Amino acid sequence: MSFNSLIQSSARQQMTLLGAVDCKFVSQSATSVDTIVVIDRDVDALVDNGIRVEKRTVLNLLREDTGKVRKGDSVLVGDERFSINDIVSDDGIVVEVYVRG
Repeated sequence: MSFNSLIQSSARQQMTLLGAVDCKFVSQSATSVDTIVVIDRDVDALVDNGIRVEKRTVLNLLREDTGKVRKGDSVLVGDERFSINDIVSDDGIVVEVYVRG
């Protein structure tokens, strides 16, 4: 088994250990899928070319569940709705995004 295969096969377990919660991912085309998400609130993010710091909410989603994630897609967690504002990273296993909501 390769390193990448090992990481991909254990991503769901790792996210669960990090406090992932159940959610519904909804794409702009209205396709929805049940998955899990790790929510990090009040993360310091550099903006304006590093001139200032802004607090943001960051979500981490499983790429195998969501497929390609785009700006404008949504994540529903209980009564809370997050709208994806920016894709921070996508390594093909976990997609990290900045959200509004």
